Amino acid sequence: MKQQDIAGAIFQCPQLHVEDTKAGKVLDVVSLLSSDKKFVSGMYQAPAGRFVIEDAYGVDEYMHFLKGSVTLTSSDGTVTVINAGDSVTLSKEWKGIWETEGYTKIYVIYSADAPIE
Repeated sequence: MKQQDIAGAIFQCPQLHVEDTKAGKVLDVVSLLSSDKKFVSGMYQAPAGRFVIEDAYGVDEYMHFLKGSVTLTSSDGTVTVINAGDSVTLSKEWKGIWETEGYTKIYVIYSADAPIE
């Protein structure tokens, strides 16, 4: 991704996928999807939300946050706050609560078990 893409221009490209949710629009641009569909990278923007992940997260994901913040409360009670400029990696086994007032991130996801859809 180029600097102007990271600044937000990527969300104007034809490959943009938009999902309307009750909280607002989710924007996602995939920059690479491997031929076996087990590796994907891109940029993602989400509105405020709270998600309880009771089953395993399901994929290994590296995330670098460009805007906003996320609070992750792991099932063991560990609280991690990720702010703009921070990065985090979640394993496919992670369980917990994901809370945010909105964020933009660059992501890299690997799924050994099944293709990413």
